[in-house]
Amino acid sequence: MNLQIISHKDSKIEQFREKILKYVQTYESMGLKYWLFLCASNPVAIVYYGKEPVNLIAPIGTPLCMIQILDYEKSQNCIEEIAKKTLSKGKDHSVKYVFAPSIPEKQTKVIQTFKEQGFKEKARWYRMDRSLDDISSPPEILRFEKVEKDKVREFLESVGHCTDGSYEGETTVNLAGVPDMLLNFWYEMQELYNVYKENKMIGILNLTPNSQNNLNNIGVAPEFRSKGFGKQILLYTLERLKDLGLERVGLRVHVKNTRATGLYKSFGFNITEQQVDLIHWEDNSH
Repeated sequence: MNLQIISHKDSKIEQFREKILKYVQTYESMGLKYWLFLCASNPVAIVYYGKEPVNLIAPIGTPLCMIQILDYEKSQNCIEEIAKKTLSKGKDHSVKYVFAPSIPEKQTKVIQTFKEQGFKEKARWYRMDRSLDDISSPPEILRFEKVEKDKVREFLESVGHCTDGSYEGETTVNLAGVPDMLLNFWYEMQELYNVYKENKMIGILNLTPNSQNNLNNIGVAPEFRSKGFGKQILLYTLERLKDLGLERVGLRVHVKNTRATGLYKSFGFNITEQQVDLIHWEDNSH
């Protein structure tokens, strides 16, 4: 199938460095190493290896591999070999799991090929967005208090409560165990808010302004749901992102989260894509 694999340590990687820099630089800063997969001399995938926290799927320190497909069209003739080699590399490094995130649902051949190699669906997501041209100002009912760096762990406890039972809540449990240095790194990319009505904390807001999915998380505590607070937090979000000079707001929402999907649609968000996360647990424990 003419598949080539180049290690991040190989001098040959330099000729592809400019093409892959936007993909690898964040993961390099997190301490991950990688292999570049070439199909007919074209860069088509990157397989990272290292330890959690990366995906926040397993406890901190868990060995993992993660595959990022760069070119679905040019990888078509190599996709089975890519899947097999990724699993083989994972075994060589005694990883707990191999993760293949954010595969577009329309890439049916890729998804089916990975499933034939033992991967299973972990989650399905809608990618949604809308313009920030025409937005309404939020009523001054809620108070938004920005979270300082030394209060991040307390904020994560609140996130767990406000997203209880959701996929986001699951990942937050593992984020809470991240070492301070990495948690500070994560904090610098976020805008975090505790949301109050009068003196009662009723929810949280997590923005990632420089990301495509700049609306990262909205949560309302269970005892305050169905009171319209989610809508008010969303209105504040749209205004805040526009004030930052952004033209669009984007997010990912789990396909089973019909309440949130309905809320976003009522505010003019459109579904632009459905994505699938696939995972292969090496010990079949999940």
